[in-house]
Amino acid sequence: GALVEKSLVRSRQDALAGTRFSMLETVREYALERLTVSGELRAVRDRHASYFGDLAVRLQPILERPTAVDEAEREHDNIRVALAHTLDRGDGSAALRLCMIARLWYAHGYLGEGSAWMERALALEGGDPVVRARVLYYGAAIAWSSGDYERAILYGREGLRLAREVGDVMAETGALMALGLAYQGTRDFETSRDFYRQSL
Repeated sequence: GALVEKSLVRSRQDALAGTRFSMLETVREYALERLTVSGELRAVRDRHASYFGDLAVRLQPILERPTAVDEAEREHDNIRVALAHTLDRGDGSAALRLCMIARLWYAHGYLGEGSAWMERALALEGGDPVVRARVLYYGAAIAWSSGDYERAILYGREGLRLAREVGDVMAETGALMALGLAYQGTRDFETSRDFYRQSL
C-alpha cells in the first residue's frame, strides 16, 4: 500500500484475478539494480520460478477449462521469464515443471514458442519422470500441429516409453494419440490406426 501511495507500484483491479500490481520500467530497472547489488537477484528469481512452476503443475490437468486457460494466459509473461531463468541456469527439473503449461501453447497457437521452450527443457537432465512424460506428449502434439511429424514421432515414442515406465495413464493415452496423428501425417495409416486403437 505504501508503495502504491508513493507511485512506485501501480495497482489495478482485474475482474477475475483480483488486484494486480505493476511497476514503471524505470522503477523496475532500479529495483533490478538494487537486487543485483545486494546479491539477492538469483534467490528472488528462483522463488519466482518455483511459484510459477507450481502454478503450471496445478493448472495442467484442468487447462481445457476457460478459467484455467485465462489464468495461464494472464501469467504467460511471468512463465516466460521463469523459463528463461531456469534454462539459463540449466535447471531441467524447474524448466520442465514450467512447460506443463504446454496446453496453452497448443490451444492458443503459440506453437513455435512452445516448441522452442520444450526442446530446450527436454535437452536438460533431471526432472520428475511423470512431468517429463507429459511434456513429451505435449511436445509431440505441438510438433504434429506444426507439421514436424519426425519430431512428433520421436517425442511421442519417448513419452510413451516413459509414461508406461512410471504408470501415467494420462500421458500414455496422450502419447498414443499424438503418435496416431503423427503417423497419419506421414500417411502410414496402418501404424496410425494401431496407435489410435491402443489409445481407445
